[in-house]
Amino acid sequence: VTGTSDLRKQVKSALQEERARVAERAKELATVETELAKLAVKESQDVATLRGRLEELDRTLYRAERDLKAKAEAHRVAEERAEALRAEKKALREHLAMMVLGSEARKEEKLRELLDVAHRRPER
Repeated sequence: VTGTSDLRKQVKSALQEERARVAERAKELATVETELAKLAVKESQDVATLRGRLEELDRTLYRAERDLKAKAEAHRVAEERAEALRAEKKALREHLAMMVLGSEARKEEKLRELLDVAHRRPER
């Protein structure tokens, strides 16, 4: 009976040690699970923050690209207008130069006519 009693004590002691090891392991696993859960929460928050920032940047980029397109079109229109004004100015300068040259030629012709008339008159 003593042998059985000793055996029972040994088995009971071994079971208690195994239970203690299992309990310790369960405690360690619970700690790991808690830390992993904290990391998952932090990661989830970071992802949500980044998604929010990406959405904000997407809206801002859309407005900036729309503004760029409008300003590029306004620049193109302004460039065309400036080019038309340059062409008009050039044409007017050329016209003015032709008028001045024509006027000078007419004055010269008139002066010759007057000189011819003056030379043909008898002097008194």
